[in-house]
Amino acid sequence: MVLTLHTHVFCIEQFDDDHIICGQMNGWIDLIRIDDGEIILSKELKHVTGNITMILPTGRDNEVMLGT
Repeated sequence: MVLTLHTHVFCIEQFDDDHIICGQMNGWIDLIRIDDGEIILSKELKHVTGNITMILPTGRDNEVMLGT
């Protein structure tokens, strides 16, 4: 499977059993369904952050921390 995202991917983290999150250059973040590669959510956080270089689960359901 080949996915085309916005820009360079710096990190990937499994969000839950069905999804992964990709942190990218210039604050782009994508939530992707594992089974078929569909991009569920694509959001630019450039006004909040720069390059997303780390994604860490917090231990709470459906919550992650982004590192730049």
